[in-house]
Amino acid sequence: MRYARGAFATTAELISSVFAAELPELVPLKGRAEEILASIGRIAPLFTGPPVVDLVRIGHDSLPVLRLRDRLVVNIDHKVGKTLVEDALRANNGPMALIESTARNAHEQLTQVAAVVREAPLPPEILGPIRRRFIRSLLS
Repeated sequence: MRYARGAFATTAELISSVFAAELPELVPLKGRAEEILASIGRIAPLFTGPPVVDLVRIGHDSLPVLRLRDRLVVNIDHKVGKTLVEDALRANNGPMALIESTARNAHEQLTQVAAVVREAPLPPEILGPIRRRFIRSLLS
């Protein structure tokens, strides 16, 4: 720390400049988000689309919903992600149910969900009883 210069804009800038030799290379994720999420295997499709809505397990500390270019990824390890899927199964009126549930349970992600779901064709995709039972089994 005695070799650190006197002013830094952020703590991250301080850490990355002073401890650069000890840290792994820092890579901006914004440009690689699609690539990283595409490498995560889906557990099951919630809706086959459009829009495609896939169920994944990426840990309870990750966001409940992630928007990719043309699909949504719902993290069922997250409590809110699980709630979104349960609401969609209960309503069974297609991807539009995700907008309502996101407004109630994850309002900070509403614009991301709505941006993908508003492209949904009419009529909505209705899930059959076997597929709903399978998806419910993934949630327990």
